[in-house]
Amino acid sequence: MENASHKIDYHIFRFSKADLDDFFPEPCFKEVINTDAFRRLGSIHFLGAIDYLMLGGQKGVERRHTRYDHSLAVANLARRFTLAKDLPRKECETIIVSALLHDIGHAPLSHSLEPAFRNIFEIDHHKVGERILRGEVPIGLRLARSLERNRINNIEVMAIIAGFGDGAGKDLFSRSINVDTVEGIIRSASYLHRREVLLNPVYVMDALASLGKSSHDILDHFWMMKDHVYDKIIQSRVGLMADYLCKRYMEINSSSFSSTYYYGTEAELRRDHHNLFAALDIFGRDGLISPDIVGDGEEIRFTKRMFYIDSSVTLKSYADLDRRYLQKKRGVISKIKKTGGDDAHGAKEYPEGPKLF
Repeated sequence: MENASHKIDYHIFRFSKADLDDFFPEPCFKEVINTDAFRRLGSIHFLGAIDYLMLGGQKGVERRHTRYDHSLAVANLARRFTLAKDLPRKECETIIVSALLHDIGHAPLSHSLEPAFRNIFEIDHHKVGERILRGEVPIGLRLARSLERNRINNIEVMAIIAGFGDGAGKDLFSRSINVDTVEGIIRSASYLHRREVLLNPVYVMDALASLGKSSHDILDHFWMMKDHVYDKIIQSRVGLMADYLCKRYMEINSSSFSSTYYYGTEAELRRDHHNLFAALDIFGRDGLISPDIVGDGEEIRFTKRMFYIDSSVTLKSYADLDRRYLQKKRGVISKIKKTGGDDAHGAKEYPEGPKLF
């Protein structure tokens, strides 16, 4: 594989056509990127409904992020890791394709609508991703043929994405710090700190590739950034309400949804369900919660995640990542007190049970 242009020390959050030609010149990657299944990710916002309420950016450029750009960036970081490990060519190709396709099964509005799709239609991004990779659904046919033509085993790709098997692919995707979360968390942090990237994903990947005690500082920094992102974005009032509005809207209007929406685009969803996007616009602009979707006193139940470090564990192997970088979970009820305003909900702990969404 060509690699001269992949030793640069900066990270790209948004890929232009010239960037694609530079970073993914190989025919097998170009074919994957040009499939309709992969291009669809350009219409899937990275943080789902949160992207309609918060603008992310880098170096002062505000914009909304997509699963398309995230997947390309993850693949580029995976390439850097495989080159550092000096892996055989075919293994490198399979890992990079897995990185490109790790989010191929996401629905419009991403994680914001997935819980409702799971409850109503019993599908999620894992099941749909496998159907697409096997070519079992129309949007996956061209992609499946492309993988077969380039001798990329779709079963191996699915195993790497799922974190099964042995070797570099497992270590790259399945550990507590992995290539997907490195890119995703730092991309998310750009929503909070839009004028600079506080931690370069390239340097985090280099620390993973040369894993050892010297990696502690940068990986510790990343793990605490993950805690910050969850607290300030994903589990914030905005983050919780964005997801809850989507979930409740789909539950209320389930008769006008079908499983085919899962394989479509956000533009198609907005065309048929403009009231959902109007509710997101009003909440984002004025902080008002649509009473047609969410009533006073409703409770949002979620699992609050807090991330911490066991500094007694020294990184000697990739399994040590799962022992040093840990998280705590607790069930929380966030009660919606009124429609709109800064105190629109308060939270309390509750015994964690099976009814979380």
